[in-house]
Amino acid sequence: MPPSPQANLSFLPWVRQGLASAITTVDTLGPQQAAAADVSVTLKVNNAPLPPVPVRLRGPADVVGIDAHQIVRTDPRAGSTDFEPNCFPSVELDRADFPWLFTPACANTNSQLRPWLCLVVVRKQDGVQLTSTANTPLPTLQIAAPAKPFLELPNLQECWAWAHAQAAADNNSDPNAVRAALDGAPELSLSRLVCPRVLTPDTDYIACVVPTFDLGRKAGLGLPIADTDLIAKNALAPAWTLTAAAPTQVQLPVYYSWQFRTGAAGDFESLARRLKRSVPQGLGQRTVDIRHPGFELPATFPAVATVKVEGALMPMTGSTSPVLWSDTVAGPFEQALADIVNQPGFEPGDRAGRRSIARTAALRPLACRPRHGDPECCELVRRIEPGPSLARDGGCGHARHSATTGSFDGVGVGAGC
Repeated sequence: MPPSPQANLSFLPWVRQGLASAITTVDTLGPQQAAAADVSVTLKVNNAPLPPVPVRLRGPADVVGIDAHQIVRTDPRAGSTDFEPNCFPSVELDRADFPWLFTPACANTNSQLRPWLCLVVVRKQDGVQLTSTANTPLPTLQIAAPAKPFLELPNLQECWAWAHAQAAADNNSDPNAVRAALDGAPELSLSRLVCPRVLTPDTDYIACVVPTFDLGRKAGLGLPIADTDLIAKNALAPAWTLTAAAPTQVQLPVYYSWQFRTGAAGDFESLARRLKRSVPQGLGQRTVDIRHPGFELPATFPAVATVKVEGALMPMTGSTSPVLWSDTVAGPFEQALADIVNQPGFEPGDRAGRRSIARTAALRPLACRPRHGDPECCELVRRIEPGPSLARDGGCGHARHSATTGSFDGVGVGAGC
């Protein structure tokens, strides 16, 4: 099968389609705006234009419910019991322009446009009820004492930031490609409402899609709305306030709802961020006792002789200088080793003595070089400080190392390095 084409996701602060694109009244993000939008429509008959016809678009006061098929996905899913409390709940809608469909204004110069509905998440507790009666067109969310609305509901002054649209296009830098994704196949675009509430671990919540404006709240509760209310001074007042004079009881109509429970604190990312880097004392070094290297040491060798051997892991901070042996240990040890290396007459079958020397030499820094032009075999040269014997005989000790078997296979002695 040919590989599927890659798509880029574009996130848009708002989307307008159809006649709503003709609205010219700028959203001031305040209540002192009309709750109805009027546009002028011009028709042509036989290519002859007719006089413009004023048309009033539907607004938040005209909505008494939404089609449940508009809900594409909820996060978390209904009935979840282990939602990460550090994540924000959200709901995805089928239409890319749905959150702004009934907003009677256009975006301001900062691309801010209030949606006509939003997502709230309320903790299940005494005073919080989700009920449905025959007297109201929609189910009702009620928050009353001992619950406190100002602790359960978000600040509507920031509701423009809680909604966005998403489009999948071949090139997200091309506005025409993004517009084609919005106007094309429905699976290429959607809109999303996010609730900016910090959740508590191991807690039950009710998530509700509710109106943003007070006229939408009245329409959903079945309260009367006069034509003068649409053009009143505070026609676009918010559905609730969190000021000092905020009411102690709030009643909201609910377009859609589901329930979930949070799990223990933290998902993988949050737990990983809580990890602390701790460097234990002596990381990258190991103390080794060299009193018994496998050969005889001078009688003057210290009774306690330990050295630091470095490993592959080293601290990221602090000194990275190599650990050096003290002169009182290094000198006698290297002299005793040099005397053995410079002794002639090792028999070919004496592998035990050679490996003993090779293992001892491994405590010192080394270098690898090809041997006799064979890339499969290299010499690990142990750099030993020249002692009197080395200076006298001009010898250089090394252990031959096989890159194939990984073993030391001998000790060579030469006339010079």
